[in-house]
Amino acid sequence: MPRRPLAQITALFIGAALAIAAGPAQAVDLTWNFDGATPLAASIGSATIQYYDPLSTNWGPGATQFGTAASLGLPAFPSGGSGGVMRFPAATPTQGYQVFPGGSGATAYTMFWDFLSPAASDGKWRGLLQTNLANDDDGDFFIQNSASGGVGINGSYQGAIVPNTWNRIAITRSATGTLTKFINGALVGTQPADDERFDLASSFYLFADDGNETAAGYVSSFRYVDSALTNEQVRLLGNVSAAGATVAGPTIPAPPPEPPAPTPPLFGRTQIMGHRGGGTLAPENTMAAFAKGYEVGNDLFELDVHLTADGHAVVFHDDTLDRTTNGSGPIANLTLAQVKALDAGSWYGAQYAGEKVPTLTEVLQYTVGKGRTILDVKVAANQAFRDAVDDAIFASGATADDIWIWPSSGQYTSDPRFGNSEIQLLTAVPSNLSDANLQALKASGIDGLSIGDGSITQEAINAFHRNGMWVDVFTVNTPARMEQLIAMGVDSIETDRPDLMADIIYAGDANGDFKVDGADFLAWQRGGSGITLADWKNTFGHARGIPANAASATTAASTSIPEPAGAFLAIIATIGCVLRQRRT
Repeated sequence: MPRRPLAQITALFIGAALAIAAGPAQAVDLTWNFDGATPLAASIGSATIQYYDPLSTNWGPGATQFGTAASLGLPAFPSGGSGGVMRFPAATPTQGYQVFPGGSGATAYTMFWDFLSPAASDGKWRGLLQTNLANDDDGDFFIQNSASGGVGINGSYQGAIVPNTWNRIAITRSATGTLTKFINGALVGTQPADDERFDLASSFYLFADDGNETAAGYVSSFRYVDSALTNEQVRLLGNVSAAGATVAGPTIPAPPPEPPAPTPPLFGRTQIMGHRGGGTLAPENTMAAFAKGYEVGNDLFELDVHLTADGHAVVFHDDTLDRTTNGSGPIANLTLAQVKALDAGSWYGAQYAGEKVPTLTEVLQYTVGKGRTILDVKVAANQAFRDAVDDAIFASGATADDIWIWPSSGQYTSDPRFGNSEIQLLTAVPSNLSDANLQALKASGIDGLSIGDGSITQEAINAFHRNGMWVDVFTVNTPARMEQLIAMGVDSIETDRPDLMADIIYAGDANGDFKVDGADFLAWQRGGSGITLADWKNTFGHARGIPANAASATTAASTSIPEPAGAFLAIIATIGCVLRQRRT
């Protein structure tokens, strides 16, 4: 479709500028319901629509028909009732309907058409608005020439106008030049409209075009407002009403609020936490499991703690021995020596025959320096258990920065390094996510949240991050869900498949050293590495390890800063990508 000649655009611009300089726009809100003795007179407000007839052919009265939906054989209005309807023809360049709203024009406005397109007009251009008073250039708002075409201009058409169905079409044009389009209250699209062609003079045309790009149709109400209504105001007016475009028809539900944008993890990337050490990759809660978990990429370790009959903290999940050892009965009934005599590996596979139930001290001695360990307390609070946990922590050389305790019950440790707090990790999202409440929880010794998948929300993640608090989600075993949670910015994911999560976190790690750096870029350049440049770019700077004080956001991101050589290669790679893009 053609563009306006420059001279005409200039003339319109000057005219609009003079109109604006003359004073502020008047408050105009006009509606035509096309009924009564003078159907082209405004039903609400004082204004008229006249036939555009520069050749004085008197085409209008003969080609235009007034009636009701029933008398014209049209479908009933969505809300029922009876109201006026105007049938208009496919207009020639010397035909149309000229609206005189009063005043000197507008740059911001709203228009509604309660409109029905007959099947015979479907698939044709249907001009709704023409601002060019000479009508010698293209119209300014159309229904597209396709089956159930959308609405718009300049190749940007959205929504669908279904034939033989009443639709409330609406547009708003903002003072900053954005055209927003609605069908039956639903926002279907926006597009730039900062061209002067969209400014209104003292009148404008309906259903007119310079190139016969119009088709016959029906309108039951037209409304013009000389300001841009809000999206919510348009939504609340909904679909067509027999009472006209100032009255709401059936409305669409309010759109859901925009979800909050994700906040990044406190330490640069989401950490991998092996459930029961290595998840399902080795017999759970054994030294083999912790070694396997670290081998495939664990940053953090989760384990379960029970107490033996003689007061030793051991790493074991169930209350009874039957499922994962060759013993039976409650583990609490056996001494450490008796527990150590059990086989905790054969149930998983013959290659693990003879694997022992480890003590908490043994596991912590292995994990210290490799990643923070979360202790899932399985014993009701008592002094003997608290003493056993304290003894294991001290014997292992672990510090408060190496351990979190996830309690199943009550107070678990008298170690003053833990502030005698009953919990360090909340196990449910607080109902009050205000900063004041989270800061109070933090002051009481709580470092963050560890919660089952399905209960986490973006709002909770953002609130905890805003207050420098950790967010862990358990137990997640599918790559698709891992990727969703990573995108949400959780700080750690507890999983039975740390190997699958490592494939996501270290997707660009060509040499398998758990660092995505310049060496991996060189491997990609040389070929045969199995990684892609996209993988490398997405995970560049990811490295194994986590700062000691994971609850403090002030030291965040220290593990994800790439070394200078890697940063240089990243810059070179980026420049190369840009150069390749410029050549296309």
